[in-house]
Amino acid sequence: MASPGWAQQNPPPAPNATVLDLAQAADTRNTEWITLASGMEQRVARLLPCDARVRSSIEEVSRASDARFSALVAYWQDAAAQSQEQAAAAKKLLADYDARLNAAKEDSADEEKERAYVSQQFLDVRKSAAQQWALSDAVNLLGPIALAKRDAAVRAVAREKLAEQSKVGLTEIASTVDARQRAIEKVRQALTTEGNRWRDYYVARITRAQIECQLTGAATAAPSPRPSVGKKGN
Repeated sequence: MASPGWAQQNPPPAPNATVLDLAQAADTRNTEWITLASGMEQRVARLLPCDARVRSSIEEVSRASDARFSALVAYWQDAAAQSQEQAAAAKKLLADYDARLNAAKEDSADEEKERAYVSQQFLDVRKSAAQQWALSDAVNLLGPIALAKRDAAVRAVAREKLAEQSKVGLTEIASTVDARQRAIEKVRQALTTEGNRWRDYYVARITRAQIECQLTGAATAAPSPRPSVGKKGN
């Protein structure tokens, strides 16, 4: 049985005005049901089995129970809808980061290739320049380019690592959202089961009251046994 304040103690993430309104409605219906249900047996016990107020009292509590579950279902339906939206957003964001990570890896690979190529050219020219002084200008030109390519390669690697770290965080968020979604679905299933059980209980309680009425009514209607009368003597 859900306790008072149960819905407000279990709100979905980042509750909006609608969720808070639904939570308040669920708590109100829950309080109304508890108030009626706790006094039902005492009220019925003071009535005769065939009193029409017996059935009406049970039906009143049954309606309150149905209203309570309807409010709780509405609350958790809204929570599930929000959770589904957040799950879809998290998956989309994760897919976007996968694309960014792949692009970062490609950039890093390209920058590394260019760095290796320019570095090799610089080394080759510098080696040749030691033998041919005319190549010294080319060495001076390729030196800064090689350094720039090295820095670009370092930055590409840094971007790739940052993208990987971001993906790890997003993967954790997506996993958390999925876990919350599964938990919400379990709550909704539990609510359906509990609601059906209470509905069956009140149907059985009314049936019991009808049987008690039939039994006591039949006993009242049965004629009392007549006292035996002895025969008169001659």
